[in-house]
Amino acid sequence: MKKPLNAVLRGVTNDNVDPSVDAIKHSTLPLLLKFLGTDEGLNLKVVKRGLRPNGGGEIHFSCPCRAKLRPLQMKDSGLIRSIRGIAFACKVSPATGNRIGESAKKILKEYVADVYCYTDLCKGPKGGLSPGFGITLIAETVNGVRYAVDVCSNPADSNEEASIPEDLGENAANLLLDEIYRVGFSFRTTSYLKHNRPNNTCKCVVGWECQLIQPKPRPPSHVPRPPRHFQDTDRSTVTFHVG
Repeated sequence: MKKPLNAVLRGVTNDNVDPSVDAIKHSTLPLLLKFLGTDEGLNLKVVKRGLRPNGGGEIHFSCPCRAKLRPLQMKDSGLIRSIRGIAFACKVSPATGNRIGESAKKILKEYVADVYCYTDLCKGPKGGLSPGFGITLIAETVNGVRYAVDVCSNPADSNEEASIPEDLGENAANLLLDEIYRVGFSFRTTSYLKHNRPNNTCKCVVGWECQLIQPKPRPPSHVPRPPRHFQDTDRSTVTFHVG
């Protein structure tokens, strides 16, 4: 690509199938920034949120053009220092976002002191075409590594039970702890690393569910998670190349 990318994308911004725009903005883009070396021209703006089934969301994405990418050595993820949440509510009660955030914080505060959840109340056209709510949680380490998870309410036209904000917040918090426990530098939705020229070699520690390594058995959900540091030794180092 010889020219900077400027794209307007419309449709679903948050669901339980694909990474949300919030996870991409706060986790994937910082990882991309390490390869680019500068944030000039790199931006993702959420204009409207869109939930299933009707969507109606809109985002503006821009990315600069670089002839070469910086090689990185990412072997030590470091300890978790902070957790941030983005709880959104589209065309539902304004209190829903706070209920989700408080439920998630209640669990996460047992492990990290610095936990804060923002609320994004989307009214009118900014809320898209379908009602719903959800949360994205992002954990950042002292070395700048970020982990993210998304949880969204069930679509209005689905056969599943109606989602409860408190249950959704608890589920998101447990998923984040599980994500940190299992994954290395790249959380599951950012493990699309590409091999290129051999003269620019990167090394990255990845977890059990990265597509670049052989999957390993997942521990039972009832196994207690390690407190505070969230460290796990059963990870692999992958060598790849950037252009």
